[in-house]
Amino acid sequence: MTNNQKETYAMGNEINDAIDDLMANGLSIPQAAKEVGVSVPTIWRWTLNGSRGIRLESAMVGGRRRIARAALRRFIAATTSARERPTAAPAPAVARDRDRQIQAAETRLAAAGF
Repeated sequence: MTNNQKETYAMGNEINDAIDDLMANGLSIPQAAKEVGVSVPTIWRWTLNGSRGIRLESAMVGGRRRIARAALRRFIAATTSARERPTAAPAPAVARDRDRQIQAAETRLAAAGF
């Protein structure tokens, strides 16, 4: 067996071990939902689309989606810190446009007798 074949074989064993671990210790979608207190569709959304630009790591194993507890903890921590970040103020141009729209609406209302 060549060195390259040995490395490929070793990597295959590592992947198999990771899959076995995920099957034994990973959470199903309903289990993950129960663990964090959200609905099953919410977990699905987090795995497929993410939240606040962060996706929940998951893997399909044996035709079923599994989530490692560590991945769930990382996701919750990351989305919590993303929520605590300050939001950017609206761009000045947007604020000026909004002010113009308000002024135009007030003028029309005044002309209509309101």
